[in-house]
Amino acid sequence: MLFSKEGTGLILSGLISAGEEYRSFVEKANSDGSGIDIQPILKSVYSEDVEVRRQAITLLVEIQDKNMINPLLRHLRKENVQDIRDILIKGMGRTGKKKTMIAIVQALREIGNSGLRLKAIEFFCSLFDKGAKNLLLHIEETEEDPMVLREVRGLLSKMET
Repeated sequence: MLFSKEGTGLILSGLISAGEEYRSFVEKANSDGSGIDIQPILKSVYSEDVEVRRQAITLLVEIQDKNMINPLLRHLRKENVQDIRDILIKGMGRTGKKKTMIAIVQALREIGNSGLRLKAIEFFCSLFDKGAKNLLLHIEETEEDPMVLREVRGLLSKMET
């Protein structure tokens, strides 16, 4: 059976909400080449059920659709489950886009989580070599937290040696 992009998104959203296995359906959608509409899956991100949120976010970051970034950034500011925050940060960071990484650092600054901000910055630096220095320089210019600033400068000094 072939499904449209919209149909695939709806079916995946339903499978996630019902707590059903959806991986084989994702593989089929990818092999068929029709794509996956992320809009129905994004609705699951706001579920009160932690496992539904976790699965929806895991799938979204796996799909790597550029349209997921802003809704997931908004959700990062509201999410209170630590492992889901980690999935959000790592998943969006894997896009490799400096602008996205800066937005993640800003969101973590807004929620006041210096430890998670440092962890995210270190993760971003591990993703790429040359771009990491530019990212760190940008963060250094805008960072106000002395602890984070000290760590960023430490990472920069390691890159210069």
